[in-house]
Order: sequence, then C-alpha cells, then structure tokens
Amino acid sequence: MKRLIVVCALALAGCGREGSIVKLTGDAANGGALFTSNCATCHGADGKGTTSGVDLHAPAKNDSEEEIVSTILNGRSGTAMQPWASTFSDQQIADLYAHIKTSFGQ
Repeated sequence: MKRLIVVCALALAGCGREGSIVKLTGDAANGGALFTSNCATCHGADGKGTTSGVDLHAPAKNDSEEEIVSTILNGRSGTAMQPWASTFSDQQIADLYAHIKTSFGQ
C-alpha cells in the first residue's frame, strides 16, 4: 500500500505543470548542461540512447512539447526513465526541452 501511495504521489507531482512549462522560453545552452550532467548517462551525449535509455531523436521530432515535458516530469512507467518533477524547476525543464528539441529534433 505504501508503494502505491508513493507511486501516486510521484505521478501527481508533475500534474498541471506541463501547461506552465510550455509557456516558458527555454535556454538550450542551460538545458545542455543539465542534460550532460543528468541525462547523457542513459540517453548518450549524442541523444542516440544506450542500453538503459532510448534514442531521443524520434521523440524530439515527433512528440509534442507537452508529451516530452510530461515524460521529463513524470518519467515512463515500466522503463528506466525516472520522474524529474521534484528535481528540476519549471525553468530547468523548459531548458531541457529546448536542448532536446534543438539538438536532437532536426
């Protein structure tokens, strides 16, 4: 039961933030620094993925900003993608999105 409560709390931590985050202007350079120190271990410095993280090129090209922001906030159930809602501020998540979109969405 405690595990279910924790999972629900983590899922709700990011609820509603997507809308406010997509209104922010992200700084890709700041997002790049965050990506390097927090995301590149799993997704690779080039965003092409590793054994524990997916290639970000297709999502960066095809997924909406809200979908990508939601994934950063809430993680992905059943995968190694953890939620970052309690780690990053809204501006940091906007910066990460800007980096992902500009670096891997071309």
